[in-house]
Amino acid sequence: PSYFVSFDGLKAFSYRFYRIYLPPDSRDITILVTRLTGVTDIIVSNTEEFPTKSKLADAIEAGGGPGHGWWISESAVGGGEEIVVRNFDAGYRSPAWYYIAVFAPMGSSY
Repeated sequence: PSYFVSFDGLKAFSYRFYRIYLPPDSRDITILVTRLTGVTDIIVSNTEEFPTKSKLADAIEAGGGPGHGWWISESAVGGGEEIVVRNFDAGYRSPAWYYIAVFAPMGSSY
């Protein structure tokens, strides 16, 4: 399946949340954010309806996090524009809802 999100913007230190349903027997999911201005991070979860960096940190502390239904792409480590969730990734599920957060550490548009 393909999904499109139109132009949006965020104030500094804020999130925008999206969700997509991955039907049975689906394959990889690619989430792409084309930044116009600013910086974005992408956080994806199939276990948390409103994924945030602090909830990801809590999941990691509890033994979850990446590899357990969480994915993250951060601008600070050269990412922040794309996440690919592969059907062989640990934590991948189908059918399932995938919850997406776009975080802006500074005012951003995409």
